[in-house]
Amino acid sequence: MLESPVISLLIQIPLVGIFVWFTLKLSDQHRQERKERDRDWREWLNDERRNTQDFLIQERKMRDEAFAKSFGRLAEEVRGVQTVLVKHDERAERGIAAIIESVRQTNVGSE
Repeated sequence: MLESPVISLLIQIPLVGIFVWFTLKLSDQHRQERKERDRDWREWLNDERRNTQDFLIQERKMRDEAFAKSFGRLAEEVRGVQTVLVKHDERAERGIAAIIESVRQTNVGSE
């Protein structure tokens, strides 16, 4: 019959083989799960980046439109103020001319 150390060795070798196989299988499964997790994470990050960029683009467009409207209103107001100032300047020039003429007539009449 076989000696005790040989029997022990014959029992231990398959057990070690099973342990190594189980360890490799577990390691492979863990690696596969990590790859899937990393892929899902990258997809999520890309989606978030795209969503954020889309939001920022829409936000920028809305602000640009609001600024354009504001500048349009400001331009209209400036034109209105410009018209008022031109009319004021014309009235002031006529008033000054009338005062100068009045002073000349007063000076001519007193001579």
